Amino acid sequence: MITPAAANGHSPIRVPGTYNLRDAGGYPATDGQLRWGKLFRSDGLHRLTAEGQEMLRDLRIGLVVDLRDTSEQGRDPSRLDGVGAEVVNAPIFEGADPQTMATADVTLAGIYDSIIDSFGANVVRAIELIARSADTPVLVHCTAGKDRTGLVIALAQLAAGVSRRDVVADYAATEENLRGEWVETIRGQMLAHGIPDSAELNTIMSASPPELLETLLDRIDREHGSAAEYLLAEGLSADDLQALRLTLIRDTTTDISATDNSATDTSEENAA
Repeated sequence: MITPAAANGHSPIRVPGTYNLRDAGGYPATDGQLRWGKLFRSDGLHRLTAEGQEMLRDLRIGLVVDLRDTSEQGRDPSRLDGVGAEVVNAPIFEGADPQTMATADVTLAGIYDSIIDSFGANVVRAIELIARSADTPVLVHCTAGKDRTGLVIALAQLAAGVSRRDVVADYAATEENLRGEWVETIRGQMLAHGIPDSAELNTIMSASPPELLETLLDRIDREHGSAAEYLLAEGLSADDLQALRLTLIRDTTTDISATDNSATDTSEENAA
């Protein structure tokens, strides 16, 4: 059996069929600590093996939030048989105009700006699902667990009171997790569809540069004041913001066990 915490919050949990599944918890927050075993992030779940499904059961995942488009879901359906989790489809790019998307700025910076500018309501929907999950462990994923998932998790962490430094570090950890087999598989699929290899394509596929998220968060702070204020402006209710903080944060001032001691042994265990 595996336990949900990882010693540093960045190490992937070695679930067969995934490359970038990890606990997004453990970070200090303004009013306590982001709970271990509550919020997980991942790449696609369509490669899960029977052993991987059993490991998700061990993690008690009760809600899976799938941020992929319906075409992605149809092409690569998640293999969650027997996991016992509710699956909610919450596509980040739902409602996108095909003509607009065809002429969009296809760089990571352009994609991130597009999500923040045009699909904030969809981001809020995903955050609402987390906020309303009570004690149920939640797993948020897309295809790589990098961009759509990265922004949803980052905004949830920031709104809950996690420091920007830790949020950016959590986001940036994805690049190393995807290095190697995952990148080569995706590159092969792109080439098979006639998409030429390029430095920009490689960046879009696997990069999670910290300076990119820093720039985006600077913009959000400049235009809205904070991540929480951005989410409120995009439709998150004050009640859901409070619920998000309550469900994600453990008050360490009254919990003498809320040290990292409960999370020190799993990085080695999961990497074994």
